[in-house]
Amino acid sequence: MPIVRTLFLSLLVLTTGCATTIERPSKQDAFTVGSISSYTLNDKLMKANIAYEEGRLVEAEKWFLNILSQHNSLADAWFKLGNIYYRSGRYTAAVHAYENVLKNDNKFERAWYNLALTRVSQSVDVIDQSMIYIEKNSEYFRKSVNLKASLIGRVSSVDVKTDTAKILPEEKSSIIFEEQVLQPLLNDPVFSKD
Repeated sequence: MPIVRTLFLSLLVLTTGCATTIERPSKQDAFTVGSISSYTLNDKLMKANIAYEEGRLVEAEKWFLNILSQHNSLADAWFKLGNIYYRSGRYTAAVHAYENVLKNDNKFERAWYNLALTRVSQSVDVIDQSMIYIEKNSEYFRKSVNLKASLIGRVSSVDVKTDTAKILPEEKSSIIFEEQVLQPLLNDPVFSKD
C-alpha cells in the first residue's frame, strides 16, 4: 500500500506541475499581444485611440509612441500623446509633444491652448516648490502667492474629455482667489498682525 500511495503522490505532483492555465490577455496587455509589425497604421491608430478613449493611458502611450516612431508627422498622435503626458503630470514631455504637433500643423488650435496650459502648470509647480524655501514673511513669498493666483485664478477646471478649460469671470476668480489663497495665508500666524 505504501508503494501505491507513493506512486500516486508522485504522479499527482508531476501532473499538477505540468498543468497550465490559459489566461486571456487583459486590456492592459493588449499592446503586447501579437506582432506589432503585422498591424497596419490604421489598425495601430484604432487601437491607440480606443485605449485613449477608454482611459488606458499606458497602453495608448505605447501605441502612439510606436506609431510616431514610424510616422513622425501625425499631429493628432502627437496631440494625444501630449494629453497623456499632461494627465500623468509629465509636463516636460507634454510640452515636447505639443511642440511637435505645432511643428507639423501650426494651425492646430487646441495644441496651442494645451501647450499654454501645460506651461502654466509647470509655472505653478515651480512656485509651489519655491514656497518651501522662501520665508513666509518675505516679500517674495507674497509675490509668489500673487503670481500663482494670477496664473490659476481665472481657470476653474479642465475638462479632460474635451481638453478645454472654463474661464471664470473676473469677479468669480477673485472670490476663488480669496477663498483658496488669501484666507489660508491670513490664518497663518506669520501673517497675523500680532
